Amino acid sequence: MSETRFHGARVTESTDLVTAINDVDSSVIGIVATADDADAELFPLNKPTLLTRVNDVLGKCGTTGTLYRALKAIADQVSTKVIVVRVAEHKEEDGKTQDQLVIGGSESDGSYTGMYALLVAEQDESIGYRPRILAAPELDTEAVTKSLCVIAGKLRAFVYASCHGCDTMADAITYRQKFNEREVMLLWPDFIAYNPKSGKNETFPAPAYACGLRAYIDHEQGWHKSLSNVPVKNVLGMS
Repeated sequence: MSETRFHGARVTESTDLVTAINDVDSSVIGIVATADDADAELFPLNKPTLLTRVNDVLGKCGTTGTLYRALKAIADQVSTKVIVVRVAEHKEEDGKTQDQLVIGGSESDGSYTGMYALLVAEQDESIGYRPRILAAPELDTEAVTKSLCVIAGKLRAFVYASCHGCDTMADAITYRQKFNEREVMLLWPDFIAYNPKSGKNETFPAPAYACGLRAYIDHEQGWHKSLSNVPVKNVLGMS
């Protein structure tokens, strides 16, 4: 009697296997900011710095530039990891505009400056995290926001930016029409909040609050929940 042969594919399924799940931390914030009087050792120029307790370093952020207001707004919403790239404030003798300093790029030695430094944060042994929520509070001109969207695409991140230079809702609507990137949410107007350093009520950037709020929601509910109908902490009004 001839042997019966099976012609086809056999599938053997085992139920004893362990499924590997990569847990991605979607609440890591990455910001670009200025502060010429900040602690240069903690915040070196054009180098990503990881902060795990933002409240602990607010005293080292200086009083000039945008760094303090951005971190204060984030810290008021959530305690999360923040990767900071500090860039120089524009000076006439430097020969570079503020947009050039914020956007940065690749130098002749292969190093990255400005927002491009966020691309290598994950490879830095002292950091090891990829920023997923991006902003350049108070520095987010149209050119900066467009460039930050490029960075977001590479990092699979999302950008919060202001409607730069817009004074009215009509201006903001017109400004929004300049963007077709899916990685960005434009915000208008900003918030009014008390600044403990100056002792005055001042304008604080809405994108910084949005970053903190996004990280808070990711912690508490998950990435699938939007910013809608979530209260913003420690603000007095809108600008």
